[in-house]
Amino acid sequence: MRYADSGVLMGSNMLGIDIVKNYYLKAEVPLWRAVRAMSLTPRKALGMDGEYGSIEVGKIADIFIWDKGLETAVRPKALLASENDYKPNDLLSSKFKVHRVQKKD
Repeated sequence: MRYADSGVLMGSNMLGIDIVKNYYLKAEVPLWRAVRAMSLTPRKALGMDGEYGSIEVGKIADIFIWDKGLETAVRPKALLASENDYKPNDLLSSKFKVHRVQKKD
C-alpha cells in the first residue's frame, strides 16, 4: 500500500456522491443508510463524530440537495451555504468558510 507510511487509512478517486450513489443503486440499501455510510460512520471510526458526520446543532456540515432522484446526480454546479451562493472554484478558495449549524429561536 503506497500510502501506508503517510498515515492515510484509505483513499479513492471517487467523489462522495458517487460512492453514495453506487452503494444505494448497486447494493440496493436504503438511501439514508448509504448517506450515513459516507458521513457519520467514517467520522465515528476516526473519533470525529462530535463535530462532523450528521446534521445537528453545533456540528459542521455541507448539505447538497437535489430535486430529482439520486440516479441523476453527477456533479453539483453550486452550493448554497449561509445564504451565499458558491460556484465549484469558490469551494477551493479562501473566501469559502465553514459554518456551524446554528439553532434557530
